[in-house]
Amino acid sequence: MRFITRQLKLIRLVSSSIGKTALIIPTIFLVAMGINLISLGIIFYAREVFQLRPGPIGWLAAVYSLFYIFGCLFVQPVYSRIAPRYTILVSTLFSGSLVLLLTQLRSVPLLYVFYALFGFFTSIFWPPIMGWLSYGREGTRLNRSILVFNLSWSIPNVIGPLFAGLMSEQDPKAPLYASSVFLFTALLLVAVASILLPKIQRDRYIEAETLRESEAGDKSTLLRFPAWLGLFTAYAALGVVINIFPLYARYSLFFSKSLVGALLLSRALFGMFAFVLLGRTSFWHFKASLIIGSQFCLILILILMLFVRATIFYAVLFASLGFILALIYSISIFHGIAGSRNRSQRMAIHEALLMSGIIIGSSAGGMLYQSSSMSRVFLFCIILIAAGLLMQIGLTLFLRKRERQTA
Repeated sequence: MRFITRQLKLIRLVSSSIGKTALIIPTIFLVAMGINLISLGIIFYAREVFQLRPGPIGWLAAVYSLFYIFGCLFVQPVYSRIAPRYTILVSTLFSGSLVLLLTQLRSVPLLYVFYALFGFFTSIFWPPIMGWLSYGREGTRLNRSILVFNLSWSIPNVIGPLFAGLMSEQDPKAPLYASSVFLFTALLLVAVASILLPKIQRDRYIEAETLRESEAGDKSTLLRFPAWLGLFTAYAALGVVINIFPLYARYSLFFSKSLVGALLLSRALFGMFAFVLLGRTSFWHFKASLIIGSQFCLILILILMLFVRATIFYAVLFASLGFILALIYSISIFHGIAGSRNRSQRMAIHEALLMSGIIIGSSAGGMLYQSSSMSRVFLFCIILIAAGLLMQIGLTLFLRKRERQTA
C-alpha cells in the first residue's frame, strides 16, 4: 500500500507540472500527421475508386480549402471566446469521424460534401492552438514559439506523404484509415489532459477577454500586408505541387506512388530545415528585401520546372521549393502576429490566405492540366507570382513612404 501511495503522489506531482506546451506539441504532431496522410491519400483514392479526372480532383482540394477559409474567417469570433482545448476536442472528434465516413462512400457528390466538412473542422484547430501557444510572447520568445509550432507540424509534413504513397500502393483507403487513427489519438490525448492535468484545467486563456485591455498597446507591423500577399501567391504554386503534380508524375511520367511521396518528402524535409534555421535567427525579421527576394527565388524554381523531367532534378527543385516556401510561410506568420494582441484572428487571416492560394492553384491548375499540359500549369503559377511580386514592390514602396512621412 505504501508503494502504491508513493506512486500516486509521484503521478500527481508530475501531472501538476505539465503545462500547455507539453500538450500542444504532440497534439499538433498527431493532427498534422492525420491531415498529411489524407491530403495525398485522397488524390489517389478519388482517382482509383471514383475514377475522377484531374479537373474534378483539383476542385475537390479547392472545396476543402474553401470551407477551411470559411471556418477561419467566420467562426473565429466564436472560438476566440472559448478555451482552446474545447475547440481542439470538437475539431479532432468531427475530423476523425469524417475521414472514416469518407472510406464508406459510393457517391461523388457526398465525397465533395464530406471532404468540405473535413476542411471546416480542421480550420477550427490551427488558429486557436497557435494563439494559445504564442500568447504573451514577443521577440525571441515568440520566435521560439513559432519554431516549436512549425517543427510540430512540419515533421509530419515530411513523413506523411511518403507513408501515404506507400499505403496507397497496398490499398487506396489505407491512408484514410491511418489518418482517422491519428486524429482520434489527438482527441484522446487532449480529453485525458483536460481531465487529469491541473495546469491545463486552470489555463482558461480566452483571447476576447484580454483584447479590449490591450488594443491600445497593439504594435503590429505594416509589413504583414506584403508578407500576406506573398503567402497567397506562393501557396497557389503549392496547391499545384501537392494536388496536381502527383497526378502528372504518376500517370504521365509513370513515377510510382512511393516515389511521388518521396518527392513531396524532399520538399517538406528541406522546409523543416528552413524552419529550424529561421527559428534560431532573427536576420529575416522586418526585412522587406527578403519578402520580395523570396518571391524572385520561387519564380526561378518554377521556371526550371518547365524544363526538367528526370527524378533527380525534380528532387533538387522540390527541396529548393520546400526551403523557399518555409521562408515565405515564416515571414507571413511572424509579421502577422508580431506585436498583435489578437493572435488567433491574425492566424485565421494567415490560414485563410494560405488556403485561398491553394484553391487557386488546385482548381485552375487542375483544369489547365486536364485541357492542356503541366507546362501551362507551371507557367500560370509563374505569371500569378510575378503579378503578386509587382504588387508587393509597390506596396512596400508605399509603406516606406508612409513611414518617412509619419516619422
